[in-house]
Amino acid sequence: MSFSSLGASARLEQAQQPAKQETHDPARVTDLARRALLERYAPASVLIDQKGRILYFHGPTQDYFAQPSGEPTRDLLAMAREGLRLGLRSALRQATETRQSVTFGAQIRQGTTVRPVSVTVAPLPSQPAAGLLLVSFESTVEPTAPAQISPRRSKRAKQGGDVANRHALEEELRATRAELQSTLEQMDSVVEEQKAANEEITSVNEELQSTNEELETSKEELQSYNEELHTVNNQLQHKIRELEDVSNDQSNLLAGTDLQASETAPLTAAGFSIKGSKSQGATWHQRSCDV
Repeated sequence: MSFSSLGASARLEQAQQPAKQETHDPARVTDLARRALLERYAPASVLIDQKGRILYFHGPTQDYFAQPSGEPTRDLLAMAREGLRLGLRSALRQATETRQSVTFGAQIRQGTTVRPVSVTVAPLPSQPAAGLLLVSFESTVEPTAPAQISPRRSKRAKQGGDVANRHALEEELRATRAELQSTLEQMDSVVEEQKAANEEITSVNEELQSTNEELETSKEELQSYNEELHTVNNQLQHKIRELEDVSNDQSNLLAGTDLQASETAPLTAAGFSIKGSKSQGATWHQRSCDV
């Protein structure tokens, strides 16, 4: 059998086999669709922590953030473009305190371009304990920029641009005043809290001082008791020595008394024996005389 016939038979068997249908994982398809929808329709957003540091970027955020000169940073307020910082600072504080979403409008300036934008700061509902915030940016209208206009309409366009700039400046001034008022209120609140904390610290300090005085008094009393105990101990030691001396004297006295008694006992017995012999001799002499 030739190699050509083998190849022909293999191709014939492959053609006779049913075509395998390509299968897809439903979970993977759902994830791909979700990612595509997020990339297409979700607004540009950043995820920040409690200290205002950016943890994650989503979408085209280069229109709202720029890396400042110097060392790289991920601080939200440091990277925010001109026109966003005041509103962001106030919205971040409100969202952190109330745990609710806060939305405000701002005007972003990039050279001669003015871009109205709506900013939403919302706590992350999936992890409320972590204190994470999601900051989303959405352009309200197309950015305005100087366009090619005819010389006849240049004056009118210039006036319109001046009016738009004036409105933008007025809006920024209004936002600045609101931020200043909020900062003043927050400062007053902080001052009141600091006063209360100072009063509490003063009260605690007075209690500690009173406790210290009581401890000093107790220390003096303990020292006095210690001196009295030392005196009583010395007296007790003196009494013990006196008792030891009396006990020694008594032992010596008893020992001397026993020795004297043992020495006088033989002499007494000898005296009794001599007296008895003398009396017996006298009795015998008397009897001989009577005979």
